[in-house]
Amino acid sequence: MLRPRWARARSYLVAGLVVCPLMFVLTCLSMMSIAVAGRGVSWWLVLPVVGAALPAAIVLGSLRSLLYEPPRWGRAAFLTGGCQLLLGGIPGVGMAMNAGTALATTGASAVFLLQLALLVLGFVFAHRANRVLLSPPCPELGATPFTVAFRARIADLGLMSGSAVVAEDRVEWSARRHKGRGGPTAHGSLTFARLRGARPTVLPDTGRWIPWLRLSDGSTVHASPGPAVLLASDTGEWMLPVTDAEQFVQLLHWRVNRRT
Repeated sequence: MLRPRWARARSYLVAGLVVCPLMFVLTCLSMMSIAVAGRGVSWWLVLPVVGAALPAAIVLGSLRSLLYEPPRWGRAAFLTGGCQLLLGGIPGVGMAMNAGTALATTGASAVFLLQLALLVLGFVFAHRANRVLLSPPCPELGATPFTVAFRARIADLGLMSGSAVVAEDRVEWSARRHKGRGGPTAHGSLTFARLRGARPTVLPDTGRWIPWLRLSDGSTVHASPGPAVLLASDTGEWMLPVTDAEQFVQLLHWRVNRRT
């Protein structure tokens, strides 16, 4: 089951983290050519190309560490494209338009729109790669090194998010209230060495919200009734409100067995 998934996901991943950043560098070269044609050669015209090439080189050099972290693929693609736009695209379009001709302005505008499209496409392709590989979750993913994230079921209204993650050697969970650039967060983790068992359960509908995590500002994140996972450790039990509780437990067992 995983082989065809990975084949499709790899194609999207290469498109998002390799092809789109490299094409962005080529568009900056096009803008430099427009500027050179209008105003002649100047050493600073290469700066937007260098600015676009630097984020591309960083993400290409990070592919080995990113490969087994699907939840980070979309963010990496967006950050790469955003940095390329700020460091290369915006300065490049300004230099090209300063060539002073209508043709240069039109060409630079068209190339800039292409750059915006590449930024969006890079994120879409990388996010799609994550979805193709991990959705729906299957137990066989536990036999791979891929980090698998499950969305936590949160009852609180507002901009709240939470997740439970099966990583290489541990289970991690987190929640966050999104507020401006940051917001209060809560994190927890349990290494496989301390894990004593995992089983699916059901949170009953008692008419009250079920406390889950306490954020850094002292407020409480609540889970809604439904499937959940109970993790047993040498210090107690931890509850993870994930809808795919059965798949989570099976995947976790595969991952633990793979390491033992």
